[in-house]
Amino acid sequence: MASGDFFDTDTHTGSFHDSGGSFGGFSSGSGSDYGYSDSYGGGSGSGRALGFMDIFQLLIFFCIFLIEAVYGGLIPGYNIANFVLFLIAFIIFVPSMKERKRFTAIRQIIKYKPLSSHQSVWSSDYSDHRVGDEHTWYGRFDKNYSISFYDEEHGEDNKKACRETVKRTSRIIWLSPVTWLTFAIISAVCNFFFYELVIPVFERARLTDQAFFFFDFLIEFLPSMLAITFAVLSLVFIKVKDGLLYKCAVRIVADNQAKDHKKLIERNIDRKLSKKWYYNNCPNCGALADYALKSCKHCGTSLEVDSFKTGAPGAVHRLTLAEDTKPVKEAKKEKEYHWIKP
Repeated sequence: MASGDFFDTDTHTGSFHDSGGSFGGFSSGSGSDYGYSDSYGGGSGSGRALGFMDIFQLLIFFCIFLIEAVYGGLIPGYNIANFVLFLIAFIIFVPSMKERKRFTAIRQIIKYKPLSSHQSVWSSDYSDHRVGDEHTWYGRFDKNYSISFYDEEHGEDNKKACRETVKRTSRIIWLSPVTWLTFAIISAVCNFFFYELVIPVFERARLTDQAFFFFDFLIEFLPSMLAITFAVLSLVFIKVKDGLLYKCAVRIVADNQAKDHKKLIERNIDRKLSKKWYYNNCPNCGALADYALKSCKHCGTSLEVDSFKTGAPGAVHRLTLAEDTKPVKEAKKEKEYHWIKP
C-alpha cells in the first residue's frame, strides 16, 4: 500500500473487490430448506392454493436468502452496506408511487393526449372551506385544490392554464415517479459491475492513500447513493407539483369567476336590449307615465311604442322591474361555492 508519496512502485488495491465467499448456511449439500420440505404446498397432489401466511413466509425466506447471498459475496457488486442503501431507496419510493395517480391527467395534458371522462388533478387532502365551484376549487385556509378538465364550460380553459404552468417551470419537476424509479433500478443493475469496471483505473493511477481511499468509497457507493437521490427527488417534486398546481388553481378559479361575471353582465345587457320601448307620457291623455307601467293609469291606453317610423313619439323608456335591478354581485355568488364538508 502506498505511503502517500508518488513513487513508481506504489500500488493500490480496492477494498470492495468481490471475494466469492461461501454461501453461509445455504450450501447445496446441507439439505437445509428452513422448514420447507419438498412436498410444501400440496406436493402430494392436493393442489392447495397458497394463502396469505404462505406468501408472507415465502417472502421472509426470500429476504433471508437474499441477505445471506449478499453477506456471502455471491451477488457481484453488493455488500451489506450498499444493499441496505438500495433497500432504503426503494422504501422511500413507496409514498411517491402512491401519489402518482393524482398527476396522470397532467402528463396526458403535456403530451396533448385525450383525457378520459371525469378526469382531473387534485391534492391528497380535501378542504373544509373551498373557493370555486364543485369541480374546480382551492382551499381558503390550506393548500388543497382540485382542477377539473371535464367541465363543459371551463374544462378546455383549465387544460390551457395547466399547460402554461408546466411551460413556465422546469420539465424535470413533472417527471413521473415511475421515471425516477426506473433510474434507481438502472443504478441497481449497474451496481453489479460498476465497481469492478471503474476501480482498476484508479488502482493504476498514482494517487496518495487518502485520495485513493476517497475514490474507492465513492465508486463503491455511488450507484446506491444515486438511487437514494432519485427516490428523494421523486418525493420532493410531488410536494413542488402540489404547490405549483395550488397556485394554478387559484388563478383558474379567479379567471373562471371573472368569465362568469362577464357573461352575466352580457346576459343582462342582452335582456335589457330585447325589451320594448314605452312612452314617458301617455300618447292619449298626456299623463306622466311611471317607468314600471305598460299602460296609462288614468285612461288605460297602452304606453308601448308601436313604431318609431310614425313620427316623433316623444321621450321613451324601458321598463325597470325589480328583477332587473338585482345586483350583479349577488348573481355572481350563484356560481361560487363556500361550504363546509359534511
